[in-house]
Amino acid sequence: MGATPRTSLELAPSTSCALTSAGVAASAARSVAATDGAPTEVPTEAELLDKDVPTSASVAELGGAGPLEPERISFLKGLMAFIGPGFLVSMAYIDPGNLASDINQGVQAGYTLIWVTLWCTVLGFVMQMMAAKLGVATGRHLAEHARENYPIFPRMVLWVLVELGVIACDMIEVIGGAVALNTLSNGAVPLWAGVLITACSAFGVLLLERAGMRVLEAVLVALIMTMGGTFFYMFFSTDVDYVEALKGMVIPRLNGHTIPYAVGAIGAIIMPHNLYLHSGLMMSRSDYIAVVSVRRALRFVKVESAIALTLSLMINISIISVFSGAFYNSLVAPQVGLGNAGFELGKMFGTAIRIIWAVGLLAAANASTVTSTYAGQIVMDGFWNWKISIWWRTLAVRLITLGPTLLVAVFLRNGDASFDTLTEWLNIVQSLVLPFVVIPLLLFTSSERIMGEHASRPWFTVVMSIFTAILIGMNGYLAVTFGLSELPSEDWARFLFALICTVYLTFMGYLIVGVERSARWWAKSKSFLKTRARLVCARPADMMEVHL
Repeated sequence: MGATPRTSLELAPSTSCALTSAGVAASAARSVAATDGAPTEVPTEAELLDKDVPTSASVAELGGAGPLEPERISFLKGLMAFIGPGFLVSMAYIDPGNLASDINQGVQAGYTLIWVTLWCTVLGFVMQMMAAKLGVATGRHLAEHARENYPIFPRMVLWVLVELGVIACDMIEVIGGAVALNTLSNGAVPLWAGVLITACSAFGVLLLERAGMRVLEAVLVALIMTMGGTFFYMFFSTDVDYVEALKGMVIPRLNGHTIPYAVGAIGAIIMPHNLYLHSGLMMSRSDYIAVVSVRRALRFVKVESAIALTLSLMINISIISVFSGAFYNSLVAPQVGLGNAGFELGKMFGTAIRIIWAVGLLAAANASTVTSTYAGQIVMDGFWNWKISIWWRTLAVRLITLGPTLLVAVFLRNGDASFDTLTEWLNIVQSLVLPFVVIPLLLFTSSERIMGEHASRPWFTVVMSIFTAILIGMNGYLAVTFGLSELPSEDWARFLFALICTVYLTFMGYLIVGVERSARWWAKSKSFLKTRARLVCARPADMMEVHL
């Protein structure tokens, strides 16, 4: 058999990191070669040197001259080849929505909920690994598997729900950027102007992409380092009680007052579109996977993702601790939120801390833009195979998000508090979307038909199903509690809310049962109803004969 077809992994403006067709084609070609009994041709150093691959290290560095051999690849060189996707994914764990949740935790619950953030991040890591494993082992990402395994109507519903999650995340980024600019300028840049400026930032990211993936990666690393530097500086220069912070991390404490903030943290940390993103990013590593094997590639992905998410966890803990030390049990605590957090810090610790906070928040808003932009492109390409320019998609999403955020910024008097309320609603939207991503992911990764020898063990699937059920229950509690407190008290509003909840739970049940089993149940139900209908129709005729 001839050489395996080669595909470029360079990021083009109209694609999302070559995350779909290129990686799938390469993986499919390799699998065909393997099944025909012919050895898969491994790329040589010369071939790989001609590529502009989106990683921090060239594959050519993994081995010496000639064909690359897995046994010749050191752990460090292999790890460097897989550096990138985990850090891109970790940006969603420190976006403005997470920062808003961190502020609420610190101000309202003190240090007592740091353990929630810790274990939510651990659970998020496990789910990210499931998504990455799906991409590494199958050569297709989560959205493509959804397209192949669900009929058109459920697939459309899933797509709409995930797009709602992406739009909600994008709105949070716009809000965070606007608040950061307003805080950085000490109010000189009004919130509505900050909304417009931040809405244009995604296009700056796309311009960097045209300069080369390595340039974009360097900027993203710089933004993450900026966040780490600013928030760690605040952690060590403000009134943080380090002993209490450590106790909050290792001793679980929860009461009736802190439950809503704990559940809010869960909804903010584990984002639905991030699972699609991680599985899609693995397509850009298909050549590396062919060199090092699936099992070793998964080992590199785990280490890289663990490093990235540990950094995000440290940033989140720093923010919770800073606001806990500054405002917990204070008179201004009920008024502190994302919208005015910088100004309140400035009043207590000086102008320098206000500026440092604003710089970190601005970096978080711009860095997380990359996550939602690429995730949205992966979702659209995977569900429908639509080849839409990423520029046009970004423009459409930003136009959708501009409307409500501008209305809040321009027409509501208490803009800061309104932004905080809107952020809470958007975090709830993402938490409600999460089950419709996690349930298919669990089903796909546990299926031997899809995963082959890499399918999840039954015990792991059972444990993750239990955690998923707990997660769904807590998110549902938050949605119902917050919804009933914010919605009008009229009967029509309560009826509409109950109807939406019924439809929501019904579709979730359909996903849990599975497509094939649901189809069998539906067929049996129709057969039963037809039989009953014939009996009912035949009964009057029988009675007439008896009477005659």
